[in-house]
Amino acid sequence: MHLLPSSIHFRYDRLLAIKYWLYASKLDFNNITVDPVVYTSGYLSSMKFDMTAGLYLYSQNYFFGLSAQQIVPSRIDFSNNYITTSETGKTVPHIFVTAGYRFRLSEEISALPSLMIKYITPAIMQAEVNGKLQFRNLFWIGSSYRQNDSFAGMIGFNISSKFNISYSYDHTISTLNTYSGSTHEVVVGYSIGNSNNTGCPLNLW
Repeated sequence: MHLLPSSIHFRYDRLLAIKYWLYASKLDFNNITVDPVVYTSGYLSSMKFDMTAGLYLYSQNYFFGLSAQQIVPSRIDFSNNYITTSETGKTVPHIFVTAGYRFRLSEEISALPSLMIKYITPAIMQAEVNGKLQFRNLFWIGSSYRQNDSFAGMIGFNISSKFNISYSYDHTISTLNTYSGSTHEVVVGYSIGNSNNTGCPLNLW
């Protein structure tokens, strides 16, 4: 259950967003063996508070973003503290840093390389490298490589300053490919209140 998302947008070149919500979690006992302490505790669901925040700076030629998810660490426990272990399950913050720059190859074609760094403790830091070629503000093609995980190809069309559609194909190359394989994704976007596309990152990034 999400409550009270909010964002602040300044002069079409800076975006600050803060979202906070309550989320519910519960246990499903179908086809599993459950510790009797958990089963009889009467504590089979919980409600937690969480928050996400992000800052996004952009112009016609660059963008930079910094965001964090699960800012408020929460303990994951369904035994009402009857079970104590040395390792306590809990949510941890997810940190994302992203940046990109637009190089004009000609009056009609632009190259847009970008980089995203993801950090989730205690996992190792992961980088994602992206590249995009754009023809005017009409259509674009791109590719992406996620460190030790997957690569992707994509294409998109800007139908107007408000409406766009894109398609991507993602192929997993890590050991997870036994379970996840490849994915196809179609995205349809509509921008509300954007009558002037010159300052909209949607048409650039």
